Amino acid sequence: MHDDPEEDEPSPGSENPWQSVDPGGNGWLIFACVHPGSGHLFFSSDMGSSLYRSTDRGETWEPIANPVTGTPSYIAGDPGEAATLYMSQVGASPRSSGIWKSSDNGNTWQHLFQSEAFGKSSSQSGLVDPFRPQVLYWTMADRGVWRSTDGGISWNDISHGLPRERLEYCEIHSHGLELDHNTPPAARTLYYPTNLGLYRFREVEGTWELAGGLPVGVCTQVIACDRGVLYAAFPGQGLYKSEDGGQTWQQLTNGLRGFAPLHIAATKSQPQVLYVATTRDRGVYRSVDGGGSFHLITQRRFTQGHNWPMNYRQHEAVSGMFMLIDPHDPLTVYLDYNKKTHDGGRTWQHYGTKHVGNDRWTGTGLSLLTEYRAVFDPHQPGRVWLGFSDTGLMLTEDGGVSIVNVYSSHRSEVNHVAHLRDQLVFSSSSCVSIAVDPDLTTTIYASINGKNADCRAAIGGALIKSVNGGQNWFPIHEKHGLADGIIRDIVIAPDSPLDERTVYVASYGNGVYQSNDDGRSFNRVTPAELFAGNTRLMCLKIAPSDPNTLYLGVGGSEGIRPLSAGQQGYPALAAGQYGGVYKTSDRGVTWQKQNSRRELPSIVDLAVHPTDPQTVYAAAWEERFLVPGDSPHPEWREGGIFKTTDGGNTWNKVFSPPNDELKGCGSVEGICLNPLAPEIIYTAVRHHGVFRSFDGGKTWAQVGQGSMDRRQKRFHSICLDPHAPYTVWLAHFGASFSKGIDPEAKALLEQKYGQANLVRNPGFEELERSGSPLHWQVHQPPASSGRAPVFSISTERARSGKRCAHFHLSQAYIGLPTTIPAFREQQRLEQAGKVERDPSWQKVMAELGGQSTSTWLSQKLDPYFTSLMRGRDVLLEMDVYLLQRNLPGFWERWYDMCEVPRLPPQVYLTEVRDFNVHWPVAETSLEDLEEECSLSAEGMLGQWLHCQATGRVSEGARWTQVTITGIGPYAGVTDLYVDNVRLTLA
Repeated sequence: MHDDPEEDEPSPGSENPWQSVDPGGNGWLIFACVHPGSGHLFFSSDMGSSLYRSTDRGETWEPIANPVTGTPSYIAGDPGEAATLYMSQVGASPRSSGIWKSSDNGNTWQHLFQSEAFGKSSSQSGLVDPFRPQVLYWTMADRGVWRSTDGGISWNDISHGLPRERLEYCEIHSHGLELDHNTPPAARTLYYPTNLGLYRFREVEGTWELAGGLPVGVCTQVIACDRGVLYAAFPGQGLYKSEDGGQTWQQLTNGLRGFAPLHIAATKSQPQVLYVATTRDRGVYRSVDGGGSFHLITQRRFTQGHNWPMNYRQHEAVSGMFMLIDPHDPLTVYLDYNKKTHDGGRTWQHYGTKHVGNDRWTGTGLSLLTEYRAVFDPHQPGRVWLGFSDTGLMLTEDGGVSIVNVYSSHRSEVNHVAHLRDQLVFSSSSCVSIAVDPDLTTTIYASINGKNADCRAAIGGALIKSVNGGQNWFPIHEKHGLADGIIRDIVIAPDSPLDERTVYVASYGNGVYQSNDDGRSFNRVTPAELFAGNTRLMCLKIAPSDPNTLYLGVGGSEGIRPLSAGQQGYPALAAGQYGGVYKTSDRGVTWQKQNSRRELPSIVDLAVHPTDPQTVYAAAWEERFLVPGDSPHPEWREGGIFKTTDGGNTWNKVFSPPNDELKGCGSVEGICLNPLAPEIIYTAVRHHGVFRSFDGGKTWAQVGQGSMDRRQKRFHSICLDPHAPYTVWLAHFGASFSKGIDPEAKALLEQKYGQANLVRNPGFEELERSGSPLHWQVHQPPASSGRAPVFSISTERARSGKRCAHFHLSQAYIGLPTTIPAFREQQRLEQAGKVERDPSWQKVMAELGGQSTSTWLSQKLDPYFTSLMRGRDVLLEMDVYLLQRNLPGFWERWYDMCEVPRLPPQVYLTEVRDFNVHWPVAETSLEDLEEECSLSAEGMLGQWLHCQATGRVSEGARWTQVTITGIGPYAGVTDLYVDNVRLTLA
């Protein structure tokens, strides 16, 4: 049964949300907090511009990011109003920074206070006075504390007494403000844990001072409970408790085994139940007697028989990055980004991800992973390879419903190369690039590398390859000639031999490498002097209509990770070391820069027109460092999308990122073209969302803005599902993937192809540079010396248009080696002495005079066309002009012809359901006319004849192919023409 995961998916319109695709959880956070009134959870990815909410204790999550783009640093809930939230945000522009308020649990936001003082911080905090909801307190980016007495509209500094110049944030998600609600509203006491100790603020005194009776040193957290009970965590000194409102303190040690506390959690109403997360991930402890004794409720490392479930990363230790407790239920605790307990730690369960069986995982909406790109299997709908920064290479086989971690499932094999390159897959790894073989989709190449490129410019990386669909992998690295470096792109030449594929890789910091033996060895094909010192390779694309032509994009001083630290994190680029677009028209033998008339200094992505190799779109970031302010070419600083229609000689800007007063200036972070309607272009723009053009870049409009505004608007790439090229996939770079249907594009494609001929170049009018028909693969014997090839394109006799296909088998070809792969392999093995010669085979060849010549054309249909045909009847047609037809005197069945008992000329449609076995769907040849029209062989000569047949494509078809057999094996001299091949929905 064919299961199309796209059919029932919502579209990215203003009313229907984009759909998340990720295994769930397992990323880093800027903050995590629980509403003190409602108990609802609010998390924000460490990559910024995201916000997630759960109203069912972590079972499900939804994105509620502020449509006015920014990075939320903390959310404080009003204890007396379950739907009231206050958020500090670092806006994409200064106008959107400051304090925001929501009165409907985050559905909408109101800007209360504009200021950049509330900067991004992993330890920022705020709170609302439970009895005076107009009074708010907040820590500022300068490590001071401010107060508002009018509900966040205005703020005053109350940092007197704090040594702000010496305060440091030592731990993430620590140093949060705490209000002692037991103190009178008019004389509140605040606590502020810092790296210098626990500071206390009494409003009546208006100054901060170190709390007495406690050690001086790092204090990560303090909790104020009912009846004057307080707890304070000092990782270097221990856990302390006060039962008299902070007047005196005692150290708690019984049961903690000497481990230091990092985070603590307790409800205000039941302080006797206390949780302690220890430093260095040594486990979580629980006390039910107010700290009198503790017992371990997790473990330090995974043990199969214990209560700690393993997730898809398969190395799950207990982490105390943060710990939250339900304010109304002391048995419910949330730990880190993916574990929770509802029974006080007796059992734990995932809440960011769910195991759905057979190593498959699905997300619950909490999308925290960082990702690079999605690459689709052209044969199997729903099978998508996903490249992540945190978890490496992952795979979905059902369109994103469930996901398996490829690296962790076969970790031992991948770790071989990981150990060679600084143990890249020990805890995290990156998969920046992926390539699936266009014919044998069980062959996959992927990159593996580290991810923190701000610590070394030449960070390690290599390739891994699988030839069995991802079940097993082997590494390709220095010993194969491939330099150490991040592989930004992988390209497989579609016309290269299956067993000797030509593979190109763009290695960041090195250059382009080429393999002509299916990845067994590589050689660098770009000379060092080509780049003038700038080898920050970002993308490599092959022209779909001309495998000889490749385009290379080189970045500037900023760009997408790993190129994201600007001049601070990398060796500075000198003047003249601009990036740009480079091109080869001879499969990598020679290269040249294609933007010599104007610089495009910071390329991040390229898209090549599917049928015109001269038309290319380049996505570029703004270049702030390499182009000085007094440059005579200020336009070189501009980012956007640039287009060339002459192979790169001239470039015109077709898209300028929007610059909004609130959302800030956008940056183009990805671009893609619709493969069937290349006038449809998509681009992902940071801070703003997805833009689409229906006219080749002349005009643009946003797609799905209403729902995208609630998601993270920071991207790495954008692409289309080839099986449903109206389905847009986004890599959010910090919030996993999103996909959604563009309904306008879907309607356009259905209108364009619903009644159209699904065969590309059916009249052979479009030619490659070599003279071969575009979109058709030619299978024919090698030409004899001085003779024309068996197949050619003719302009002498055409049914319509200017050209048609000409099949002419002359006497010179008789006796040439066969073109049938099975026979060729048999002959090769016999000649090599690896198998014994087959007497029966030799007898057949002798009787036939040794001739085994055949010539045919094939065209693999676009995946979208196969999607249109599944479960439907089709009509297959062709026109034939016959001058001479000599057929063998026996009946044939050949594997390469789908075992169809027909004689050429013939056209047939086949489908592949599994294992690349072709099954016939429809076939027609001149034999039909002999039977149906009573035409004799002589009566067919010298005129155009029309052949047609109908068939039905099965629901289980993975991919389909049209084949024209012009010359069959052992045929005699033959001369015929074929034109107007058609395949339409019946």
